Amino acid sequence: MMTCISENKEWIFSGIGLTVLSGLIAVVRLIVKRLVHNYQLRNTPPYRFKYAYSEDDYWPWHFFIEEPDQKFLSNCSIKTHSLLLKKLKKTIKSYESLVWLDIDKFTQINKNFGRECGDVIIHTILMIIAAVVNELNLDVKVFHANKRDEFYIIGANDSIDIFTVEVFISAISQYDWSSLVPDLFVTCSAGLASYKNSSTDTLKRARVSLNLIKAKGGNGIGPEIFALHPYKLVNLDIS
Repeated sequence: MMTCISENKEWIFSGIGLTVLSGLIAVVRLIVKRLVHNYQLRNTPPYRFKYAYSEDDYWPWHFFIEEPDQKFLSNCSIKTHSLLLKKLKKTIKSYESLVWLDIDKFTQINKNFGRECGDVIIHTILMIIAAVVNELNLDVKVFHANKRDEFYIIGANDSIDIFTVEVFISAISQYDWSSLVPDLFVTCSAGLASYKNSSTDTLKRARVSLNLIKAKGGNGIGPEIFALHPYKLVNLDIS
């Protein structure tokens, strides 16, 4: 192997060679991520996934949906996803939990109903989240970047648990979306992680949790991941 590299080092370290090498490394990383993801999905017991209330389930909540106040929206107009991640990393502290909400099949919704409809859906979900926060009297902070289909909720561990996240995703799925557009139905998936080693570690574990429930079809909550290994390749910049 080393002999081969030595004999071809001029080509390998040329512009073309470095480009090819970078491409191969990217492909290998993608394959490894996929293998790890599939392994974890196969080995996660079904009971660790939670789902939104269905139409046949008893749903005791009747939320009053209205425009959120400016205090609630203070972290909901962040310009870019990268700026949002920086703010999240500075915000998440010990004894806090993070909920990473993501709209299911949002690209498909934009294609079928248009981007203007997508913008209305995003704002409506912000109103639903605000209504749940008010109804449950939660002491949390909500973060959102402009035009993005992800929402981040940070609060103390005793404020955010599986039940609370279940209420969030169920309130979104139970909303009368057909009042906006006929035959429109919107759901969200959620990843949950409590702070452990660092804010970055917490974000990555929430992302893995979200990825797993997405792979199950969405409209639910992924299992909490307690250790990142072997998830070091999690990319927070890609939605």
